[in-house]
Amino acid sequence: MTEKEYINRKESLEREQRKLDKRFYALDMEYLKSLNDEYAHFLKKKVVITYEEFGYDRYGNRPQKTITCYWNGFRRHKDGYFIPMFKRITRDGTMSSKSISTELMYAIISMVEAE
Repeated sequence: MTEKEYINRKESLEREQRKLDKRFYALDMEYLKSLNDEYAHFLKKKVVITYEEFGYDRYGNRPQKTITCYWNGFRRHKDGYFIPMFKRITRDGTMSSKSISTELMYAIISMVEAE
């Protein structure tokens, strides 16, 4: 194989990879839209969320927690997974600009509007 053949084959593979990357990104955006559509009626509203945490208790079950916060939809993390976005509640009951960390969250079990 000559250097020119090597360069041509490599460029061809890079073009294919860019096409696949675009298709993966489009698929991610389609999935993100479907995730956000599921909870669209809660967007920017105060909600009570029950969720499972990462890890297991001594019985092999995932611990469940409940929080009250504002729902701000999902976003796509740079590593390709999808993160729920929650906002804190201020003292006067409005939505804060500060987010709640969701690093320990495994799955949302239920979400209901808070009163």
